[in-house]
Amino acid sequence: MKEGYVSYEQAFFIDGLQVSGVQSIQGGYFITEAPVNVLGFGNVGEGFFEASPDQGPNAPPSNMAALVSPIEGRFEVQSVLASSDLYLNYTGGQPFSGGVVYSTESFGFNSGYIAQHQVTCRVGELPNTSTSILSFGDVGSGINPKEADFPHPNPGPIAFSNQENIRVTCRGSSTNRVVASSYRLTTQLDPVYVLGSTFAHQVDVVWPMVGEMTFSIETDEYKYKAMRDYFVKPELSDVSMEIFDCDQNLIQKYEIISGRLTSESISTSVNNVISVDLSYKTFYNKR
Repeated sequence: MKEGYVSYEQAFFIDGLQVSGVQSIQGGYFITEAPVNVLGFGNVGEGFFEASPDQGPNAPPSNMAALVSPIEGRFEVQSVLASSDLYLNYTGGQPFSGGVVYSTESFGFNSGYIAQHQVTCRVGELPNTSTSILSFGDVGSGINPKEADFPHPNPGPIAFSNQENIRVTCRGSSTNRVVASSYRLTTQLDPVYVLGSTFAHQVDVVWPMVGEMTFSIETDEYKYKAMRDYFVKPELSDVSMEIFDCDQNLIQKYEIISGRLTSESISTSVNNVISVDLSYKTFYNKR
């Protein structure tokens, strides 16, 4: 019996560069078909055509369906942040190729775009990232992820962090305990197709991009805001999350400048202390 490919025999590449810290990958291409309707018969489906035995290989198909939307690929990549955040180089509509390589085989994609990227830090865990990739080019075999038309510089040496080396700046962070934080960047993509081609002619970014940062705080001394204050004078704050390695070298910094406080919620229970969740949001325009 043949054995499967274990994790050390697999690698994930972006623009010819092997990505460190990858924990899991899910992806593929997805085809949407619809049955063809014919006057007098309704939907053409299984068993509609009754081929007589003497028709042989020239018998009509037993079902008819047509492609009703462009073919697109989707990939979800979960990683531990093991160096500077490579994915940030591709936000804002920067296309790239990539895929999984194992043994002599590969499953790749080209014309990939990042639709959403998130980094999360929690007490007792390594910083981790979650990335959603849409591909408007070809997906599958025949694409070598190790090759790249526009290779990007190496993100640097492998460096891990822990809760001691993560510094957070937000309202209340100096006098309360921040136990979790996250940064998310969402990009809406608009592929443009032309007749005579299966693949997107171009892919536009629908500006603005949305940046969000959230914090979970166990309170000691915390001053709450009133909801009505948003209508009078919305709170604008510079918030950030800095991740250092064990030698205090900066791995990556995430920040929102003049972000709006859009959510403030409180939670408590018999066995826990009071905690507050804060959400900040900003919008990035093309210019």
